Amino acid sequence: MEGTESDRLLNMTQPLRIAINCRPFLRKDFTGIGRYTHDLVHTLLKIDEKNRYLWHVPIRLFDRRRKFPRPVSGQVTLKRDWRGLGVERMFQDVDIYHAPSPEEVNCRRAKVVVTVHDLIFKVLPVVHTDDAIQESEKKLSSSLERADRVICVSDTTRADLLKYYPVPPQKVERVYNGIDEGIFYRMGTADLDRARHTLEKRGIKDPYLLFVSTIEPRKNLKTLLKALALLKERGRFSGQLVVCGMRGWMTEDTEDVVEKLGLKACVIFTGHMAGADLRQFYNLARALIYPSFYEGFGLPIVEAFACGTPVITSHNSSCKEIAGPAALTVDPLDEDELAQAIHRILNDKACAQGLVQEGLMRAQRFTLTTCAREALQVYEHLGASLSCNK
Repeated sequence: MEGTESDRLLNMTQPLRIAINCRPFLRKDFTGIGRYTHDLVHTLLKIDEKNRYLWHVPIRLFDRRRKFPRPVSGQVTLKRDWRGLGVERMFQDVDIYHAPSPEEVNCRRAKVVVTVHDLIFKVLPVVHTDDAIQESEKKLSSSLERADRVICVSDTTRADLLKYYPVPPQKVERVYNGIDEGIFYRMGTADLDRARHTLEKRGIKDPYLLFVSTIEPRKNLKTLLKALALLKERGRFSGQLVVCGMRGWMTEDTEDVVEKLGLKACVIFTGHMAGADLRQFYNLARALIYPSFYEGFGLPIVEAFACGTPVITSHNSSCKEIAGPAALTVDPLDEDELAQAIHRILNDKACAQGLVQEGLMRAQRFTLTTCAREALQVYEHLGASLSCNK
């Protein structure tokens, strides 16, 4: 961090007491916001030796089976909060409170930072239930009223937020998400051989295409299935499609679509995969196919880049922004265009290798350290204003 603005701000201010809501990663198989929060709080401790952190853990009924985090440093205090009953007392000495996703923020004294990951319920309401839309609206509106700074995870999300809500632009910072380079990387020959053997035990063989995401309408698995069916009909692909992701909502007919398209023998659903297991799937895949209708960031794109996997994604929302020139982009509604892009990657070695090299370089822009450092800079700016007001 030497020479950065964060360093200068750290030298100007006294240590801050920073509370972060850690509830998003209490689940065993956390994804999305849970992964963001887990990685942020642990990376902050690696780059910041000055400030003090309070890991705030709101507790609800039936939470006994949750896996509560353990402080890994003397900089950290863990505070369990039973249904918000001790919020005022708990936060009386807190300078900054960070909500890693929109929530109703109850602390009054602290400066508040809220991370907004996407505006799906506004941009693409058709993929949500009415109840989910109302709940999202309630949480976001409430948190924006209280927020002193808003972190958006992409320029796309920032633009969407400013379009739909009257938030002063100077209060909204873009801080890209990062991926763990210790998990997602290009594997060596020996590790690839072991991974290939592991996947073969699961019935997965080369060549296969990869889809990584919770299975829900927005992720657009159905268009990919139709594109795969086209490739099969034209004799252009005889391999498999591996779907890594837990079941979401409004996807009860997914298996019916697979069967109707005649793909039952070549589509493999693995369920949720993470960490080193997911790294194996990326490294051996011919391509990651990520035809989402809308993303606030799109972590699988960068994870695939870091593993040396060619990527095909949508030309919309943040998918195009994050992928840049390192992926093929297509109309997510056009299965024929998607099929042609897949055929190109499978048969044009120069194209595939070019994408691999571009992807490896682009992945270096999206690291956990950069994400945490820029979040810390947001805290320190607010901390400086606190000092001025004292």
